[in-house]
Amino acid sequence: MQDNDNLLASMLARKNNVKNTITLVNSPSYNNMLQLGEDNILVNRTTVTISAILQELRKTTIKNAYSLGRGFGEIWEMHIMEDSAIAGKTVRALDLPASSKICACLRDGKIMYPKEKDTILVNDILVLYVDSAAIRKVEKIIS
Repeated sequence: MQDNDNLLASMLARKNNVKNTITLVNSPSYNNMLQLGEDNILVNRTTVTISAILQELRKTTIKNAYSLGRGFGEIWEMHIMEDSAIAGKTVRALDLPASSKICACLRDGKIMYPKEKDTILVNDILVLYVDSAAIRKVEKIIS
């Protein structure tokens, strides 16, 4: 898709009361131009190449990591294995910083949006937003 299409889709979603959107763009020129709102994220494809480096730097079981640029934080994808420190715990029990959260979970081929009472299971694939200031703390929680 073209950047304009992705941006338009996010703006239409926002206008139709979708609270959180993630917009993928190819051009870094949109980073400073677009104001999607406080609960919306703009991901520049050029930052995707940083993913491999971030995976090596992070001392966790992160499958993919993407920097959102300009200190906005990171998006992490994690596959929960049997030996994972967070397997079997509820989202609430993780005690993640308020500025970071589990955004989505792929479980048995279905996407769910975990609530605090939901339990993280082996083989779940989680997508987390991790605020830049909370990276070390979240690493310790999930390691």
